[in-house]
Amino acid sequence: MRTIAERGDDRRTRVHKVLIEPGSERATFAVSWPGPKDFIELELEAPDGTRVTRSSIPAGVREIYSKRPYLGFQVEQPEPGFWSVTLLTDRVSSPDPFRLFVFSENRGIDGGLVSPRSRYPVGARITLFLRTYFRQPITKVDVTGVAHLPGGAQVPLHFVDDGDDALGDAVPLDGLYSTVFRNTKRPGMYRFEVDVESDGSSVAYAEAGERLRTGEAFVHDPIPPFHRRFVLTLAVGRERFKHDPDADKRKPRRSRGG
Repeated sequence: MRTIAERGDDRRTRVHKVLIEPGSERATFAVSWPGPKDFIELELEAPDGTRVTRSSIPAGVREIYSKRPYLGFQVEQPEPGFWSVTLLTDRVSSPDPFRLFVFSENRGIDGGLVSPRSRYPVGARITLFLRTYFRQPITKVDVTGVAHLPGGAQVPLHFVDDGDDALGDAVPLDGLYSTVFRNTKRPGMYRFEVDVESDGSSVAYAEAGERLRTGEAFVHDPIPPFHRRFVLTLAVGRERFKHDPDADKRKPRRSRGG
C-alpha cells in the first residue's frame, strides 16, 4: 500500500506514478479530502494507455463515490506496471492535506514482523524477526525500518539475513531477517515500522527456508517487484499504556502487510 499526503489549496494538478505489481488480482486507487465543500478529481492511466475517469469507466473498473469526501476506482485484474494517477485540485480551498491511497491485492505475497514477547522490561533488548513470502520465503529484499519511541523520537532499524548472531540472525539467506533493538530506556509503547522492497531482479528464494512435506513441491515463479510495510507495537515497562498489546486477551504479535 502507498499513501501520499499533500496540500491541495494551491490548486495545482498533481501526477504520481504508482507501481502495480504483476499477479495483482485487484487494485484500488482512492483520494480523500478534509473539506466537506471541496472536491478532488481522480484520473488514471494504465501502462497500456487505457484511461479511467468518472466519465469513462472501462470494463472491470468500479467507481467508489457516494457524495462523501472521497473518490476512488477499484480495478479488477489490473495491468501490471506503473500507473499514472492524476489529481485535479482546482476545487480545493482547505489548507489541510488530502491523501492518496493506492494498494493492490496479491495473495502470493505475504509476510510478518514478530517478536518473542509483547512486553519487555525497561532496558531490555528487543529482538525482531521479519519474513516475507512469495508463496515461500524469499531473501535479498531491501529492508528498511524505523522505531518510534515514547516521546516521539525515531531510531533507524537495521535488519540482516547474513547469519550475524549479534543481530539475532542464526542462518544466512534463510529468508528470516532479524535485528536487536537496544534503546529501551523509557517505559511506554514502541512502534516498529518496517518496509520491504523487491526490485524483481536481485531478490531470490531462500536457500534454507521452510521444509517441504513429503511429495510437496514449489514452483519457483519469477518474484515480482513489490512493496510491503509491516508494523508491530510492543510495551516496555510494567505499566499499562494506551494501545498496550497485553490489554487485548488475544495478545496479537504478528502484523501482516498490504
